[in-house]
Amino acid sequence: MSVKFRFSSIADMLQKHAQNRSDEKCLYYPNKSQSDSYASLTFKQFNEVTNHLAKRFSNIIRQKETNRNPVVCILANSDVDYLLTTYALFKLNVVVFPLSIRNSDAAIKHLLEKSNASYLFYSKAFSSVATTFDSIINLHQMEELNISELLDYKESSFKPEIDTDEIDRICIIFHSSGTTSFPKPIRLTTRYLFGWFESFASEMDDRFWSDDDLVLLLLPLFHVAGFGTTFIMFYVGGACGLPLGDIFPPTPKQIIKSIEYTKVTKVCTVPLFLQQLLRLLKEDENNGFKMLARLRFVLSVGAACSPDICKQLTEHGVKLIIGFGSTETGFILVSCYETNNKDQWQSLRKLKGRESNLSFLPLDSDNQIYELVVNSQDPFLAPEFKSKKFYSIGDLFKEEPVGSGNYTVQGRADDILVHMSGEKTNPLPIELAIQQCPIVEHGVVLGHQRLHCSVLIELNSKEASKLEHSQIEKQILTAVENANTNAPAHSHIAPALIKILPLDKHLPVTNKGNILRKQVYNEYHSEIEQIYEQFLNQSNFDSNIPHDNQQESWTKKKICDYLQETVAEILHKPIENFNDHSQSLYHLSLDSLTTVQLRNKLCQKFGFLDQNIIFEYPTIDALTDQLFAVVNNQQPRQSDDPQHYQQTEEIIDKYINLMATHTNKKRQVTNSDHLGKRIFLITGANGSLGSQTLLQLLNKPQVTKIYCLLRGPDAHNRLRTDMESRKQDTAVLDDKRRIIILSTNFDDDQLGQTTNIYQQLQREVTDIIHSAWKMDFNLTINDFDRECLKGLYQLLKLAATSLSEVPMHFHFISSVSAAGSVVIDKVKEEPLSRQKGIALPNGYGQSKYAAEHICWAAMNHWSVPVDIYRFGQISGDSETGVWNTREMISLMICVGCGEMGMLPEDGEQINWIPVNYGAACLVDIAINSSTRTTPPSERVHHIQNPYVITWSQLIKYLKSAGLHFKVVPTEEWIHQLLGNPKNPAYSLAAFFEKTFADGKICHIGQFSLEKTIRRTAILQNCPPIGQQLIQRYIKYWIEVGSLKATNS
Repeated sequence: MSVKFRFSSIADMLQKHAQNRSDEKCLYYPNKSQSDSYASLTFKQFNEVTNHLAKRFSNIIRQKETNRNPVVCILANSDVDYLLTTYALFKLNVVVFPLSIRNSDAAIKHLLEKSNASYLFYSKAFSSVATTFDSIINLHQMEELNISELLDYKESSFKPEIDTDEIDRICIIFHSSGTTSFPKPIRLTTRYLFGWFESFASEMDDRFWSDDDLVLLLLPLFHVAGFGTTFIMFYVGGACGLPLGDIFPPTPKQIIKSIEYTKVTKVCTVPLFLQQLLRLLKEDENNGFKMLARLRFVLSVGAACSPDICKQLTEHGVKLIIGFGSTETGFILVSCYETNNKDQWQSLRKLKGRESNLSFLPLDSDNQIYELVVNSQDPFLAPEFKSKKFYSIGDLFKEEPVGSGNYTVQGRADDILVHMSGEKTNPLPIELAIQQCPIVEHGVVLGHQRLHCSVLIELNSKEASKLEHSQIEKQILTAVENANTNAPAHSHIAPALIKILPLDKHLPVTNKGNILRKQVYNEYHSEIEQIYEQFLNQSNFDSNIPHDNQQESWTKKKICDYLQETVAEILHKPIENFNDHSQSLYHLSLDSLTTVQLRNKLCQKFGFLDQNIIFEYPTIDALTDQLFAVVNNQQPRQSDDPQHYQQTEEIIDKYINLMATHTNKKRQVTNSDHLGKRIFLITGANGSLGSQTLLQLLNKPQVTKIYCLLRGPDAHNRLRTDMESRKQDTAVLDDKRRIIILSTNFDDDQLGQTTNIYQQLQREVTDIIHSAWKMDFNLTINDFDRECLKGLYQLLKLAATSLSEVPMHFHFISSVSAAGSVVIDKVKEEPLSRQKGIALPNGYGQSKYAAEHICWAAMNHWSVPVDIYRFGQISGDSETGVWNTREMISLMICVGCGEMGMLPEDGEQINWIPVNYGAACLVDIAINSSTRTTPPSERVHHIQNPYVITWSQLIKYLKSAGLHFKVVPTEEWIHQLLGNPKNPAYSLAAFFEKTFADGKICHIGQFSLEKTIRRTAILQNCPPIGQQLIQRYIKYWIEVGSLKATNS
């Protein structure tokens, strides 16, 4: 993009305005003799005063300086002297570096050194700070300017020096906020400054900033938006005004008096000032908001503006615009101000002058989160960021509605909390929602590498001091509950994880009001640790307190009623939702957070209870029996079916009976096969195996179309985002004729499709690959029945009702866990017998075992050709190293070699198959499989790596890759895991406890591979798990922050 600018330099801009707009006002500032009234300068006066100052400063700088463009830093309050000094220095071709007065001495020293600064100009108020640097830099104390005297001087003979390459010369440096470490200097050119105006080209018919504007600047001049706004107004020929008062920042009353000045047309500010202003405006709502409503607009920049602030302003007729950008990029987004919708401030769009170089890249499939990047060819990007293809500003967005081009800010990428479970929480919307409470000054949501979110609350001392402590707690609890309403379940904050700070305690924030999250962790480390420790181990804290079971007589009915009331209270649902006491609470939306809350409540009533009591007894009926035994000091009644094997058999029979009663679906067996084209329907394409399967199918010329069924809305965008996160080619998704992506509901008889689409599937589909399955080792077979087996039945019914002459072929992705116990010494590539105890003793293994038998029943009763693919442990992509760190093995390695610094000495033999090879084997067999009357004994395939290594060999590979950890007895490893609820792997604690029973690994049986190797040569060619592949996985885990390798 080539841009022709109005001026060749900053000096040229001021000189031409002095000639062409000589008598027009360009600056309003507090009168030095009467700071509650305004004085002003015309363009001619401004140019002349800065010429006099430039002449004065040149004598100071040129006496000692040999560098043509030395860096001159400024440390002073944001006032008229500061502004005039800055523009005077521009005329000397120096590089100006405004320093924040809020920096620590160490941060200032860091910036002076990093910028190679030659001079530090400072005001008297900062002499004690500046003189500490006299050994590393030339110091100059700025005198208070007598502007009247400067205006009385005769015209200056000073002539600014103009570089031939002035437009691309570094002319100013701003620094970052330093929210995570020392602030970083960012060097900017004249082109960048001119871009502050050009970015708004075409906005409001080129009148977004206009020559008849007086913009009141409620921003410090060391802030890029503060200085940039003065530059925009000088560039366009308008005027800017500094707030009334002796010193910046102004008080709310001084802000109001400044806005009341009738010539002010616009205000540019940060949300912090708007928040302070609102409290004063409310005292006289009718008149207070009128002066804001008369303005052309109020522009809020620099930080997220609370919805409560925005709503109050817009409801009183204030035209509020949100501007978005960064020091590195300048302004790049603006709120949708064109609409009459008062809620327009919620949505941002690209500035027309920048849109060709801005892109929103998908980042997170679950919530459709996008990262904003700037093309390095953007002419206004800071020059140091032009070496890479894109520059990411680090902020995250969500497109709302999808396809609109309008985005809402979701926070910063480095603020995103990654929980132990691998789920992510964006704290910003939760914090903003909590801060709508009038007694909350600031709130910070925490929970990185923990299972649950917590919040620290800083109170507004003025408002909170009017209330009793119990009233404060009630208001805060209400605010948090309201915030939970719009947050995902895994991001909810339990009452016990709210910490209200004493009135004399404050959270560290930047001058723009942004939370300094890293400093919060440092300053409040002990408080944070205490609230999590108390929440996760509440029964230990309450062990000496008399419990209610010692004080009242509990009958089974009382316990049952209490459980129903308590569960309803914790889940915020009507009590009648829990009338069925045989239903799993996890099916009724209990999750890991509410499980801990429920156990804590039960511990308060009944004393210490086992950590896994709710996982083991997830229904009200089962829990009632256990608690009744506790209160009567009895041994809890042992279940007749503790491992749920009998229940599994009953579920299988249920589906077989259903099929037997619907034999009308049975079709005539045919010996014909699909010739030529194949049309696949696949589920779970957004999963690791599913997405690889999709790519492998696309490589097959006989596959002319693929239907992808995904649960939930916005299936297309979620699939694209998931594939991008795995570094897969998403361009294939653009072929809408070959890939049809459908949102599905597996509970529905037509899979959530219209009758026309369902019939189209019945006519067209030749093969179904069913890969979608819940991966949760804490669920029981009952849970999997509702979550997975019902959907399997619906898919088999689709296959059975095919309208094609040739039967629809069903390929089911099973698991070695379906036959993983050692009941069978070596599992053959054949159907399993109906035998209790064959599957691993968890809901996942039992569900796969049940699913296989349901598939064979469909083949028997409905003549659906079925193939079963029993996968072993799937590892990451052998080419990219991408391996989901929420899976058990990868999580175990990342935690063991990272936070724990130890791995168990005993483990399974390693026969992992890289996901790309596993998918290739699956597709190879599926494409060449037959729908004819092949016997079931030829329809089972084992997909495991034929090249096995030992656990000890894996340990050697991990150590050779540079990881430092101890190898400890298995019993010690599991003890360390179970003893630390903050461990990222703690979410799988119950599963690990079973897997490592009695300190020994629960080994999985062996599986034959002979038939499968004959059916696909790809399996034979699978690479072994070796040093190179392990290093590739480790590199990826470190890259995504899941593995924090220790140095010793």
